[in-house]
Parts: sequence; C-alpha cells; structure tokens
Amino acid sequence: MKTFICIVTSLAAAVLAASCAEEFNTARNADPDISGMPIVFSTIPTKAALADACLVWQPGDHIAVYQYRGASLMQKDICSTTSDGVAGEFIPESHTMNDEWITLSGPDDERYSFFSYYPESSLRPLSGSTVTLDNVSSLQVGTPGTVGPYLICWGKDETRVRGDIVSGNSYPAFAFSPKVAILNLIVSNPTETPLTLVAIRVTADAGLLSGTAELDIRTGGLTVVDGSGYVDLSPNVLVLPEEEVSIPVVVLPNVDIGSLSFDVTATDDDYAYTVVIADAPCDQLLSGLMYDIHAEISDIIKKDE
Repeated sequence: MKTFICIVTSLAAAVLAASCAEEFNTARNADPDISGMPIVFSTIPTKAALADACLVWQPGDHIAVYQYRGASLMQKDICSTTSDGVAGEFIPESHTMNDEWITLSGPDDERYSFFSYYPESSLRPLSGSTVTLDNVSSLQVGTPGTVGPYLICWGKDETRVRGDIVSGNSYPAFAFSPKVAILNLIVSNPTETPLTLVAIRVTADAGLLSGTAELDIRTGGLTVVDGSGYVDLSPNVLVLPEEEVSIPVVVLPNVDIGSLSFDVTATDDDYAYTVVIADAPCDQLLSGLMYDIHAEISDIIKKDE
C-alpha cells in the first residue's frame, strides 16, 4: 500500500499528512527602522504520526534556509529551534536581523523567496542551486524515533513581500515535504518462538536504496548520485508469536526496483537464528510516499554456536 506523506516535524521523525498552503498576506506599510528587528522562520503545523508514534520537533533541531530575490541568492543561514511540538520557530544562527535578509528601504510589495531543507547542521556549498546530501545511510537503526536523521525534507515560501517581513507580523513559514521514500516493514511471526530482530538487510533487485543525492533547493528536485542497493538495520525489536511489528526504513527514490529481499538475524533467550523471509514485490519507490512492505517469517534456522 502507498500512503502520501508530508514531513513537518522533527529531525527524529516522519509525518503522514498533506502539504499545507498558506494564504498570501497583503503588503502593508513598513517601519523604516528595521535594523533592530529579529527575523524568525517557522513551520506550519500538521498532524504528525508514524507507526503509532507521535513525532515532534526537538530543541536543537536545525534547518538550512536560503533566500532569493529574483534569481539572485541574497542570504543563507542555519536556523535552530527550541520548539518541542509539531510546529517550530527557527532562529538564524549568524544572520539574526531583518536588515540582514531584506533591503533597508524599498516598496512593500518587493518579493522574496525562501527555500529550506532539513535535517542539517551546517551550510553546504551550492553548485548552482543544488546541494549534495548523504543523509540516507546504508546503516540505520529502524525505530520511529530515529527515522529523522536519514530524511531529506524540503519546503519553500514564495508568498512573502517586504511589507510582510518588516512588519514583524508575518515571517516566512515552511510546509516541509519528504524527498525520500519510507519503507514500513511489517514483519509477522507465525512461529511459536518469541524473536528479537537484531539485524536486517533489505536489498533491492535493481537501483539504489541508500547513498548520496543532489537536492535542488529552488525546485525540491532530488537526483540520486551514488550509493548502495541495500540498507542495514539494527532495530532490536521483539516480535511475539502470531504478532507483527512495524519497522520504518528511509530509502532513496528508486524507479528501477522490482522486488526486495531480506537477510535477517534474530535471537531468543537461548539461541541466534537465521530468519527466512520471502522476497517482496516492490514496483517503484517514489519521493514522498510510504510503502507498506509485508515480510512474513516462513522459517527460523538455529545458527551454529
């Protein structure tokens, strides 16, 4: 099953929601003295949930913000938050004042465009309008609270004019959306043995699942550059007999894939096992979608000590 998702929460989270659009704000008369006014960026709140976990921004989360006037890049900065909810307010680390982002004088309807992505902790060099990101690691934990560091999420706000910003009442806001895909591995255990899943390798029959991609900060387009056709997980989750667990995995978009295979190791109180799971069909992995991948254990084989 494919589920549309939109991310606006934490660097430790994924969000299932539709993109949000904000109404254009009419320009108003500006205060001519804006040099001492701080600028703030925000995220538009949406309902946040992934695999029954409530996911929010965490204090110290960062976003990268790039500001353009027309085709010209005017300013860029890393912004951090102290927020702990589904909406966040982000303060620039280096360029904190209005006059560092907009002109000191000009018409109220002078338009600015703001683009942002996360997770990020430092400004990366631009090549044209693209940045190279390696968030989608081949080694992941595979629990809901750790999904965030592997995401690549992007948002824009092109509705702002100078009068909005200098008024102090209407700052740029982002509705982030994921540029990666998420696998929701649903592992079921029809055996009579309680199993702790300690290691899982998910391998694509074609294309890449992890590695490096280029993000166009102006369009949100993501181009896969290099990487691996597999993702390794260490979830350490218990799946009881006749029950199932959900394990989220962040992967790169992949239009070449046709199926996924699994190499799984599990333990109980006494032994380690090789877990047999049949290949699962998987027709394309597209940006911004979550895919339910059913993986039923068909056999467990005790490993030699």
